[in-house]
Amino acid sequence: MTAPVHEEYDELVFEFSEDGGTTWSRNCVIMGAEVNRTTNTSTVETVADCADESLPNNVDERVQSLKVTVSGTGNWTRGGYDKFLKKFYAGDSVEMLGRIGNLAAATGEIKYEQGPIIVASLGQKREKAQVITASITLNFARTPTRTLAS
Repeated sequence: MTAPVHEEYDELVFEFSEDGGTTWSRNCVIMGAEVNRTTNTSTVETVADCADESLPNNVDERVQSLKVTVSGTGNWTRGGYDKFLKKFYAGDSVEMLGRIGNLAAATGEIKYEQGPIIVASLGQKREKAQVITASITLNFARTPTRTLAS
């Protein structure tokens, strides 16, 4: 049996655009990152059998919405996090695009997920004799668009 080929660290990237997606810059200092894709669901009970109402109802689970978030930690760089600070304080009034890149995607697989982002949290931490570390959580403002690898 052949061993699986795993995706490598440098094949999952985070890029940002402040000009509507014309140019993208990579944020390579987010060294520990986690992408979460969740569904918000609703539960609906329906009658299982009208002829025998003593039976338990059916439960139908339905997807109501999708949510994608990126959270990570890394090094706070001089000038590098100013755009995130500005975006945090601007809220929704300034659009910034984010995209998750799966650079090892094969033809037909999802290579990029992108859309407007909200800076949900942005932190800094200092420790003696260390560089300043950063933590960030980004929420996609709506379901990201997907681009397939060609």
